[in-house]
Amino acid sequence: MNNIKYLYAFLVIFMFSCEEVIELDLNDGQQRLVIDAGINWEKGTDGKNQEIKLTLSSPYYQNETLPASGANVQIINSNNDIFNFNEINNTGLYTTSTFNPVLNESYTLEIEYKGQIYSGSETLIPASEIDRVEQTNDTGFTGEDIEIKAFLKDLDTPGVENYYFFEEYFIRKDEYIYGVGDDQFVDGSNNQVFSVNFYNSDTLRTGDKLRLKNLGCSKRYYQFMFLLLSQTADGAGGPFSTTPATVRGNIVNKSDEDNYPFGFFRLSETDTVEYTVTEDGGSQEYNE
Repeated sequence: MNNIKYLYAFLVIFMFSCEEVIELDLNDGQQRLVIDAGINWEKGTDGKNQEIKLTLSSPYYQNETLPASGANVQIINSNNDIFNFNEINNTGLYTTSTFNPVLNESYTLEIEYKGQIYSGSETLIPASEIDRVEQTNDTGFTGEDIEIKAFLKDLDTPGVENYYFFEEYFIRKDEYIYGVGDDQFVDGSNNQVFSVNFYNSDTLRTGDKLRLKNLGCSKRYYQFMFLLLSQTADGAGGPFSTTPATVRGNIVNKSDEDNYPFGFFRLSETDTVEYTVTEDGGSQEYNE
């Protein structure tokens, strides 16, 4: 895959060359709880089934992900309704089938793990629908890339700041690409926001399927993801696929503030479309 990603209004270009690989002698640091707590409410569903993943940070050169098993996990809304998440077979994956999503409602995540209490609060942010996806062949700097561009209308009326979190899933290769953006230059519900990804024509084939998802997000999550994606070469692999260095999220350790966790508590309405790559390119309309 060509490692060029547009983060909406931001063009980020990464150049690669052949160099000798040198492993640095890095300090492992303190092991911390890594909290992947993204609540997604897909349009047209009841949103009751949700999951939260807890892992432990690992040394820089260690690829193994260690589950954080045995935690008590719950989300509480502003009415003090409690939604308990139960762990599946000591995997660090905690699920519920009773969650009640409400747009613009405030929620608090509470996690008790090894005698310490972690907490974070957020609002469930609405999402715009994806209107269309355009495919353009023979583009990019080399003229040999395929451009996939997804369009959606700005979420709100002029003067209201909106932020966007976009996920693109390449089904055949089982790969995710992530991007973030805002409406600074396209403010207003009649204007369009878009995401763009470029693929090498040898990688993306006719008939390949891409699943594109727009997720509502807060300003704080936008800032968090912008910093986190800036640490990676291409924004691919998932926001918590590796230990996210020193980027701090919105979750604190109420028992010991120095033993802070990694991760973020996010609640998003989402809109998802599936696009099939064609030989000649073109445009696919959605939500007509």
